Amino acid sequence: MVRLESLAQVFSQITDPRLPRGKRHPLPGMLTLVFLGLLARIREMAVLQRWAEAHWDQLREPLGFERDKPPHATTISRTLAGCSVAEFAQAFTTWTKQVLPEEPFTVAVDAKTSCQGLDSDGEPVQLVTALVHNLKLVIGQWSVRGEKTNESGALKNHLPELLANFP
Repeated sequence: MVRLESLAQVFSQITDPRLPRGKRHPLPGMLTLVFLGLLARIREMAVLQRWAEAHWDQLREPLGFERDKPPHATTISRTLAGCSVAEFAQAFTTWTKQVLPEEPFTVAVDAKTSCQGLDSDGEPVQLVTALVHNLKLVIGQWSVRGEKTNESGALKNHLPELLANFP
């Protein structure tokens, strides 16, 4: 089984947007903490901070933290705001390749409209998602509207990328 340390290791590929002065917590550890929080369905940084405090004895060492307390919600939020989504996606893809079984796996593709998520024009977000069903792991997700096409067109545009990452 791939360990938690490997996730923090691939997140070390992401450029740290913070200035050197005042850095108290390692970026890979913070990103892994946020990732784990998302798995626990935590979307608010204050709730994530409380969750981390409750589990700090188990999280601190594997995530590479040296301080006695987890990062503050504001610190996490400001740090995330400066990170590159593209770099995060690439690091996550690298980790995903380590997690996926070596034998062939089946990918399901589905498109959904999220009425709760709105794009910059205030329209509902439409996404095409590629999912390894038995692992419950999304390996690709793309906006339909941003492509100015339909669901099958968005998949067709990103199929080479998907096949390059997961041959």
